[in-house]
Amino acid sequence: GEGRYLKLPTLPGDFTHGVSIFAIGQQEADDGTCMGLFEASNGPEVDDIHLGTWENALLYEVYADTLHPTDQPLLLGKPQLLAAVHQMNGGVQLRRNSNGVGESNMALPATIPRELVYLGSTEYATCKRYAGSLSEILVYSRGVDDAELVEIESYLQKKWDCCQE
Repeated sequence: GEGRYLKLPTLPGDFTHGVSIFAIGQQEADDGTCMGLFEASNGPEVDDIHLGTWENALLYEVYADTLHPTDQPLLLGKPQLLAAVHQMNGGVQLRRNSNGVGESNMALPATIPRELVYLGSTEYATCKRYAGSLSEILVYSRGVDDAELVEIESYLQKKWDCCQE
């Protein structure tokens, strides 16, 4: 619903093998403000792992490092499968509907528990709650390999009967 979010318990902090986040959602509006689909942190810009949107594009952030492919605008008003896969070697893929939309290299999240864990919200002071619906979010404490990536995306697309371009 409008302005709703879910706060989860503390997230254990071992990301030495990377992190993978998958989300099925439908964003209805974008005014350029950042919005969080998934965030785990210890405060604004403190130990953060963030998957969301900002300035009409997807955003994946770990601390101050960001992957923000502005050449791939948001798809509003229709369901989509979003994924951020951060490998142990620092390589990051940002995906939408089983297609790559951006790649980067950044440091892994620190091995520390995160006490502020949200679905549909964020600790960033100037950000808003997610303007849409979230159907499912999966978080793995490792970077999934290519075969697993295809299997997870196929599973979610079949389960939710959506998200293929």
